[in-house]
Amino acid sequence: MIRIILIMLLVRYIYVRFIRKEKLRTGIDIVMGLPGAGKTTYAAYLAKRHIRAGYPVYSNVPIDGAREFDVDRDALIYQVENALIIIDEAGLEHDARAWQNFKARYTKFYKLHRHYHLRIVLFSQHYEDIDKKIKTITENICVVTRAPIKYFVRVRKIRSFIEINEDGQIVLKYDWVPRLLGGIKWHFAPAVWGIFDSWSHEKLPEKEWTVYKVDKKKAKENAGKVKKNKLGSKKHKLPRSIKLS
Repeated sequence: MIRIILIMLLVRYIYVRFIRKEKLRTGIDIVMGLPGAGKTTYAAYLAKRHIRAGYPVYSNVPIDGAREFDVDRDALIYQVENALIIIDEAGLEHDARAWQNFKARYTKFYKLHRHYHLRIVLFSQHYEDIDKKIKTITENICVVTRAPIKYFVRVRKIRSFIEINEDGQIVLKYDWVPRLLGGIKWHFAPAVWGIFDSWSHEKLPEKEWTVYKVDKKKAKENAGKVKKNKLGSKKHKLPRSIKLS
Protein backbone atom coordinates (compact mmCIF):
# COMPACT_ATOMS: atom_id res chain seq x y z
CA MET A 1 0.00 0.00 0.00
CA ILE A 2 2.79 2.40 0.95
CA ARG A 3 4.61 1.54 -2.28
CA ILE A 4 1.49 2.40 -4.33
CA ILE A 5 1.11 5.75 -2.54
CA LEU A 6 4.79 6.59 -3.15
CA ILE A 7 4.48 5.70 -6.85
CA MET A 8 1.34 7.86 -7.16
CA LEU A 9 3.12 10.78 -5.49
CA LEU A 10 6.12 10.37 -7.80
CA VAL A 11 3.88 10.27 -10.90
CA ARG A 12 2.04 13.40 -9.73
CA TYR A 13 5.36 15.19 -9.08
CA ILE A 14 6.67 14.34 -12.57
CA TYR A 15 3.40 15.48 -14.15
CA VAL A 16 3.27 18.79 -12.25
CA ARG A 17 6.95 19.65 -12.69
CA PHE A 18 7.69 18.43 -16.21
CA ILE A 19 4.46 17.81 -18.16
CA ARG A 20 1.69 20.11 -16.98
CA LYS A 21 1.82 23.61 -18.41
CA GLU A 22 1.68 26.53 -16.02
CA LYS A 23 -1.67 28.31 -15.97
CA LEU A 24 -1.52 32.07 -15.53
CA ARG A 25 -3.50 33.12 -12.48
CA THR A 26 -4.07 36.77 -11.71
CA GLY A 27 -3.03 38.19 -8.38
CA ILE A 28 -0.25 39.87 -6.44
CA ASP A 29 2.31 37.79 -4.54
CA ILE A 30 5.04 38.87 -2.15
CA VAL A 31 8.05 36.56 -1.81
CA MET A 32 10.50 37.31 0.98
CA GLY A 33 13.78 35.79 2.11
CA LEU A 34 17.22 36.67 3.38
CA PRO A 35 20.06 37.47 0.94
CA GLY A 36 21.25 34.27 -0.71
CA ALA A 37 18.15 32.30 0.29
CA GLY A 38 17.14 31.70 -3.33
CA LYS A 39 14.64 34.45 -4.15
CA THR A 40 16.04 35.12 -7.62
CA THR A 41 16.30 31.37 -8.22
CA TYR A 42 12.59 31.07 -7.48
CA ALA A 43 11.90 34.08 -9.74
CA ALA A 44 13.79 32.34 -12.56
CA TYR A 45 11.79 29.15 -11.94
CA LEU A 46 8.48 31.06 -12.25
CA ALA A 47 9.70 32.82 -15.40
CA LYS A 48 10.81 29.57 -17.01
CA ARG A 49 7.47 27.85 -16.27
CA HIS A 50 5.39 30.72 -17.67
CA ILE A 51 7.55 31.23 -20.77
CA ARG A 52 7.35 27.50 -21.52
CA ALA A 53 3.54 27.75 -21.23
CA GLY A 54 3.52 30.57 -23.79
CA TYR A 55 2.98 33.56 -21.51
CA PRO A 56 5.09 36.72 -21.82
CA VAL A 57 7.23 37.45 -18.75
CA TYR A 58 8.40 40.93 -17.74
CA SER A 59 11.15 41.47 -15.18
CA ASN A 60 13.27 44.25 -13.71
CA VAL A 61 16.20 41.81 -13.35
CA PRO A 62 17.95 39.89 -16.16
CA ILE A 63 16.22 36.51 -16.68
CA ASP A 64 16.70 34.70 -19.98
CA GLY A 65 13.61 35.08 -22.18
CA ALA A 66 11.98 37.75 -19.99
CA ARG A 67 11.31 41.26 -21.23
CA GLU A 68 13.00 44.20 -19.50
CA PHE A 69 10.45 46.03 -17.35
CA ASP A 70 10.62 49.20 -15.26
CA VAL A 71 7.59 50.18 -13.16
CA ASP A 72 8.20 53.91 -13.45
CA ARG A 73 8.94 53.80 -17.17
CA ASP A 74 6.47 51.14 -18.36
CA ALA A 75 3.55 50.60 -15.93
CA LEU A 76 0.30 51.86 -17.50
CA ILE A 77 2.37 53.58 -20.20
CA TYR A 78 2.69 50.60 -22.54
CA GLN A 79 0.30 47.71 -23.12
CA VAL A 80 1.15 44.77 -20.85
CA GLU A 81 -1.46 42.04 -20.43
CA ASN A 82 -1.86 38.26 -19.94
CA ALA A 83 1.60 38.14 -18.44
CA LEU A 84 3.77 37.44 -15.41
CA ILE A 85 5.59 40.47 -13.98
CA ILE A 86 8.58 39.98 -11.66
CA ILE A 87 9.69 42.87 -9.46
CA ASP A 88 12.96 42.06 -7.67
CA GLU A 89 14.17 44.12 -4.69
CA ALA A 90 10.66 45.51 -4.26
CA GLY A 91 11.74 46.99 -0.93
CA LEU A 92 13.89 49.42 -2.92
CA GLU A 93 11.45 49.84 -5.82
CA HIS A 94 8.53 50.61 -3.50
CA ASP A 95 10.14 51.48 -0.16
CA ALA A 96 7.58 51.68 2.65
CA ARG A 97 9.54 54.58 4.18
CA ALA A 98 9.40 56.57 0.94
CA TRP A 99 5.61 56.43 0.67
CA GLN A 100 5.50 60.02 -0.59
CA ASN A 101 7.27 58.85 -3.78
CA PHE A 102 4.61 56.23 -4.52
CA LYS A 103 2.85 57.73 -7.54
CA ALA A 104 -0.91 57.54 -8.12
CA ARG A 105 -0.12 55.70 -11.36
CA TYR A 106 1.59 52.92 -9.38
CA THR A 107 -1.50 52.53 -7.19
CA LYS A 108 -3.70 52.30 -10.27
CA PHE A 109 -1.32 49.79 -11.89
CA TYR A 110 -1.41 47.40 -8.94
CA LYS A 111 -5.12 47.79 -8.21
CA LEU A 112 -6.10 47.18 -11.85
CA HIS A 113 -3.83 44.17 -12.34
CA ARG A 114 -6.84 41.85 -12.82
CA HIS A 115 -8.23 44.06 -15.59
CA TYR A 116 -5.08 43.30 -17.59
CA HIS A 117 -4.94 39.68 -16.43
CA LEU A 118 -1.56 40.05 -14.72
CA ARG A 119 0.23 38.06 -12.09
CA ILE A 120 2.67 40.33 -10.27
CA VAL A 121 5.29 38.77 -7.99
CA LEU A 122 7.33 41.11 -5.80
CA PHE A 123 10.54 39.88 -4.15
CA SER A 124 11.93 41.51 -1.02
CA GLN A 125 14.13 40.71 1.96
CA HIS A 126 11.32 41.59 4.35
CA TYR A 127 7.57 42.05 4.15
CA GLU A 128 7.65 45.37 6.02
CA ASP A 129 9.96 46.96 3.44
CA ILE A 130 7.20 47.13 0.80
CA ASP A 131 4.74 50.01 0.54
CA LYS A 132 1.47 49.49 2.42
CA LYS A 133 -0.66 50.22 -0.67
CA ILE A 134 0.65 47.02 -2.26
CA LYS A 135 0.49 44.88 0.88
CA THR A 136 -3.22 45.61 1.41
CA ILE A 137 -4.08 44.01 -1.97
CA THR A 138 -1.59 41.13 -1.78
CA GLU A 139 -3.19 37.69 -2.03
CA ASN A 140 -0.26 35.33 -1.48
CA ILE A 141 2.84 35.57 0.68
CA CYS A 142 5.78 33.16 0.47
CA VAL A 143 9.02 32.71 2.37
CA VAL A 144 12.08 31.34 0.56
CA THR A 145 14.76 29.55 2.58
CA ARG A 146 17.63 27.22 1.83
CA ALA A 147 16.46 23.63 2.05
CA PRO A 148 18.30 21.14 4.30
CA ILE A 149 19.34 19.27 1.14
CA LYS A 150 22.00 20.93 -1.01
CA TYR A 151 20.98 22.55 -4.32
CA PHE A 152 17.34 22.93 -3.29
CA VAL A 153 15.38 26.00 -2.23
CA ARG A 154 12.28 25.70 -0.08
CA VAL A 155 9.20 27.89 -0.55
CA ARG A 156 6.65 28.12 2.27
CA LYS A 157 3.25 29.71 1.73
CA ILE A 158 1.47 32.01 4.18
CA ARG A 159 -2.28 32.47 4.06
CA SER A 160 -3.98 35.69 5.11
CA PHE A 161 -7.48 35.87 6.50
CA ILE A 162 -9.77 38.46 8.07
CA GLU A 163 -11.08 38.11 11.61
CA ILE A 164 -12.93 40.24 14.14
CA ASN A 165 -11.09 40.61 17.44
CA GLU A 166 -12.53 40.91 20.95
CA ASP A 167 -12.91 44.67 20.54
CA GLY A 168 -15.07 44.21 17.44
CA GLN A 169 -12.35 45.47 15.10
CA ILE A 170 -11.58 43.91 11.73
CA VAL A 171 -8.02 42.56 11.73
CA LEU A 172 -5.89 40.83 9.10
CA LYS A 173 -4.18 37.69 10.37
CA TYR A 174 -1.61 35.30 8.91
CA ASP A 175 -0.86 31.61 9.24
CA TRP A 176 1.24 28.96 7.48
CA VAL A 177 -0.52 26.95 4.78
CA PRO A 178 -0.49 23.26 5.86
CA ARG A 179 2.02 21.00 4.12
CA LEU A 180 -0.77 18.67 2.92
CA LEU A 181 -2.43 21.60 1.12
CA GLY A 182 0.74 22.45 -0.80
CA GLY A 183 2.12 24.85 1.79
CA ILE A 184 5.73 23.76 1.24
CA LYS A 185 7.42 23.23 -2.12
CA TRP A 186 11.01 22.41 -2.96
CA HIS A 187 12.71 23.54 -6.17
CA PHE A 188 15.92 22.18 -7.69
CA ALA A 189 18.15 25.24 -8.10
CA PRO A 190 20.53 23.93 -10.84
CA ALA A 191 17.50 23.56 -13.17
CA VAL A 192 17.51 27.35 -13.64
CA TRP A 193 21.19 28.12 -13.19
CA GLY A 194 22.51 30.02 -16.17
CA ILE A 195 19.23 31.74 -17.10
CA PHE A 196 19.50 34.60 -14.60
CA ASP A 197 22.16 36.94 -13.28
CA SER A 198 21.66 37.80 -9.62
CA TRP A 199 24.98 39.67 -9.58
CA SER A 200 24.03 42.29 -12.15
CA HIS A 201 24.50 45.84 -10.89
CA GLU A 202 24.95 49.41 -12.00
CA LYS A 203 28.51 50.22 -13.07
CA LEU A 204 29.87 53.06 -10.92
CA PRO A 205 32.97 55.24 -11.49
CA GLU A 206 36.26 54.15 -9.97
CA LYS A 207 37.97 56.14 -7.18
CA GLU A 208 41.52 56.40 -5.84
CA TRP A 209 40.98 55.36 -2.22
CA THR A 210 43.11 56.71 0.63
CA VAL A 211 44.64 53.87 2.68
CA TYR A 212 44.98 54.43 6.43
CA LYS A 213 48.47 54.37 7.97
CA VAL A 214 48.40 53.64 11.70
CA ASP A 215 51.46 54.16 13.95
CA LYS A 216 51.45 50.67 15.53
CA LYS A 217 54.01 51.54 18.22
CA LYS A 218 52.03 54.55 19.40
CA ALA A 219 48.77 52.59 19.23
CA LYS A 220 50.26 49.88 21.51
CA GLU A 221 51.50 52.51 23.98
CA ASN A 222 48.06 54.12 24.13
CA ALA A 223 46.43 50.71 24.62
CA GLY A 224 48.85 50.01 27.51
CA LYS A 225 47.97 53.33 29.18
CA VAL A 226 44.27 52.50 28.99
CA LYS A 227 44.90 49.10 30.63
CA LYS A 228 46.89 50.69 33.49
CA ASN A 229 44.15 53.25 34.10
CA LYS A 230 41.55 50.48 34.25
CA LEU A 231 43.59 48.41 36.74
CA GLY A 232 44.32 51.40 38.95
CA SER A 233 40.82 52.81 39.04
CA LYS A 234 38.52 52.04 41.97
CA LYS A 235 35.06 50.72 41.35
CA HIS A 236 32.42 52.97 42.82
CA LYS A 237 29.49 50.96 44.06
CA LEU A 238 26.10 52.48 43.58
CA PRO A 239 23.67 52.37 46.50
CA ARG A 240 21.08 49.63 46.26
CA SER A 241 18.28 52.05 46.94
CA ILE A 242 17.96 55.80 46.88
CA LYS A 243 15.53 57.50 49.21
CA LEU A 244 13.68 60.26 47.44
CA SER A 245 12.52 63.18 49.55
